[in-house]
Parts: sequence; structure tokens; C-alpha cells
Amino acid sequence: MFERVTDEEERGQVGIGTLIVFIAMVLVAAIAAGVLINTAGLLQTQAEATGEESTSQVSDRLEIVSQSGSVSPTSLDVDFDGSDATGEVGFTLEVGGSSDVVAEEKVTISVATAAGADFEDTKTVELPAAGETKEYTLTNLPAGETFDITVDGDNFHAQTFSATDGDAVGDNLVVIDSDIVDETLSDQETLVFVSVPQSEIPEETAEENLKVRLTDQNRKQGEFIGTGYGLTTSETVEDINGINSGDANTEDFSINGDDGFLSAAATGTDPIEIDTEGVNIVAFDLGDLTETNTDGTGDGAGQYNVEIIGLHDGSGNPITTSFTVPTDSGAAVGVDATGGVAGNIENRVSEIQFVTATAPGSNAIDLEQTTVQFIGEQGADTVAIDKGENVVNIQGVSDGVLTDSTDRAEVTFRVVSEIGDYTRLEEGERLSAIFTTDSGATTETELRVPTTITNEDESVRL
Repeated sequence: MFERVTDEEERGQVGIGTLIVFIAMVLVAAIAAGVLINTAGLLQTQAEATGEESTSQVSDRLEIVSQSGSVSPTSLDVDFDGSDATGEVGFTLEVGGSSDVVAEEKVTISVATAAGADFEDTKTVELPAAGETKEYTLTNLPAGETFDITVDGDNFHAQTFSATDGDAVGDNLVVIDSDIVDETLSDQETLVFVSVPQSEIPEETAEENLKVRLTDQNRKQGEFIGTGYGLTTSETVEDINGINSGDANTEDFSINGDDGFLSAAATGTDPIEIDTEGVNIVAFDLGDLTETNTDGTGDGAGQYNVEIIGLHDGSGNPITTSFTVPTDSGAAVGVDATGGVAGNIENRVSEIQFVTATAPGSNAIDLEQTTVQFIGEQGADTVAIDKGENVVNIQGVSDGVLTDSTDRAEVTFRVVSEIGDYTRLEEGERLSAIFTTDSGATTETELRVPTTITNEDESVRL
């Protein structure tokens, strides 16, 4: 019935050795299967995550509705005796007092360069915590020069101090008194009267060729009022074109700055008088300024500085004047520029505005979790959006978050103070702005400054 196998090559493998081999093969196969299953699961998880990330990057995108730039005059002839922009100055800010209202507030540091073209004259920094100090350094300033620097913020009075290229951080200490905050300070109207040489600033071109700018946190530019040329000592500031009767009486305004050609009237209700024969005056309105309490530290505590754009001292140095804003009256600021030499002014873009919205199908976007990279002829820099400093609600935006497709927010950047090592943008200049949201989604837009910016342009499309 059974056939006996006598050939060894045809005999089956039996015994404990064979069993061990068989079990080992089963175990290897099981391990391999487990590895394959785990690998497949991992790959599936990674694929799902990549898909979600890709979807997020496609959907959580910003849309740039429009882009524009604010125009400011720039002095082409102010070079501080030919100084290169290689200087730097250090200083220390301290938050004194018992209140924490101003602690860690973002403030503006402004250098009175009269908007010199090559200098980085404005910077935004954060104050230290209450009772502490913090060190800062300003760069790209005129080498070997001394200049006035103003610290100004939302909730305290401006303070101005003088500093020299090469000063260390310990050489200049500015104490911000946190007990004197905006709620206790009043706003006062401020007028600026500039005496000019007629040969350099003819009356018919004064509005076009002469500007004034303040070293406050907004770098406010004065609004042209009018001119009064050849005024005599029998006249008053009301004889300046554009100033109405009662607009500048001695009762409501205290004379500040260079007061050699202005004097208070004997009767408070009478207008400020002219004190120099044949003077030529160009008048500007700086609007309401917060009073400058003088309880700060340093020689210039509680002061602003007004810069003249369009005239320099003949050696390329700016013409500037420090002044205070009184508590109980407006400020009539005199600036003696009679020895000035006319310089060239070029209009440049000092601030960039983007109107933003969510792209179609996008989820909510937190603008404060968004960065913007600027790439242009002046270099590259990435700036994080601060909802308090950079975001203005136009429609429907809450706490800096774009939720609905109809929401609109304006995102604003000051070129000099917020984009590293940048100066104001020239006519014809180009740069790219890349917005990156928290999910990694990017939106790129190109900015093109018009090749011609006129004196009438306060803002231009980019």
C-alpha cells in the first residue's frame, strides 16, 4: 500500500531542527507584516497631515484689496557737513513712578534731521517694565554729529535730549514718569512762525518750498497757513495771510522757541506782535499737541522739536528748534531761519498701507500671527504685525482678526522706523511684500512707487 522511499533527495525534512526553522520563518514573516502595517499607517497619517496643511495653506490666505503710500517731503541737501550715515548713539530709557500705564508701551524715537534723505531718523521701540531700565542703540545717523532726540508715546509727555555720535547707552538716561499720563495732560493748539530770507524763499513759492515737521510719535507735518513778508513792528501776526482775527492772541498763546521776532501784546486779548522790522514770516498749524510737562530728566525734558524742511544753515546742517507746550495756553513757536539757504525737497513715501481681507474660502486669520517680508533695493526685512501699532479696523475686524469675507483691515507700516535699515521710498522704487499667515499660507504683492510725486500728493497708489 505504501511505497518506501529510499532516495535521500526525495525524503521530507522532519525533526526538531526543521520545526525551529519553520517557527523562525513564521516570526520573520509576522514582524515584516507588522513593519509594513505600521509604515502604511504612518504614511497615511503623514499624508493626511500634509493634505490638511496644504489645504490650510491654500485656504488660510490673505487677500490684498489695495495698497497705497503716504507722502512726506525729504531734504536732499541736509547732510550734516557731508557726514556719512555711519554714526550711532546709545541711550537708556527708564520707567519711573508707581503707575504701570506706560510700562512696555511702544514708543517712537525721533531724531531731528529735518528729514535728511540718507538718515534713519525714526525708530519704534518698547519701553521697559515699570521700575526697570532698557538700553537702545540708534544707527544710520550722521557720523561725528550732535543732534536732538525725542521720545514720545500715547500715554506720556514728549521728552527731548541731545546726544552725540559715539555715545554709549549709559551716557544718556531718559526717565519716563509713569505717574504723569495722558489722562492728566491737556492738548493745546500749536502754531509755528518761521522767519525766512526772501532771497531764498520767495513769498510766491513758500507753500511749495518750505515745510515743517515735528518730532512727535506721528512725525506730524505742519499745515501751511499763509505768509506775511516785510512785516513791521507796528503789525501783528494777524497781518499774516490766512490768520483770522483772534486766532493768535496773547491770552491764548505763549511764545516759544526763537522769540526774537515775536512779542506778547500788553493786553492779553490782543494778538502777538511783530518785534523785528521787515521780517518775512511763513506760518504753519501743527494742530493740537499734548502739553509737555517739565518734570522729566535732562536739559530738554518735556519738549518737542520742530524741523524746517527746505532750508539748511549753508553747511548742510538742519535748522531745528525745541519748544514746550504750556498747560494753560497754546504754543506760538518762533523759528529763526533768516540765515538759511534754500535746499532741494523731494517727495517720498514714508508710510505704506495695505487694505486686507480673507481670500475666498479662507478660515479666520489673526493678523497679529502674520508676518510681512519686504524685499527691495534697500534690502530685506521681516516684520511681525502688531495689532495695536499696525492694524486699523475698517469693517468688522475684532481684536485684529479677520473672520468674515466682508471684513476689512488696514495694515500700516512706517518705512523708516519699522522696516529695518530702510529710508523713505524714492520715486520709481520697487519692492515686494510677502504676507505669511500662521498656517504658512503666503500672499505676495509688488509695490511700485510712481515715477513722479507732486506737491499736491498726500498719498499715492503703489
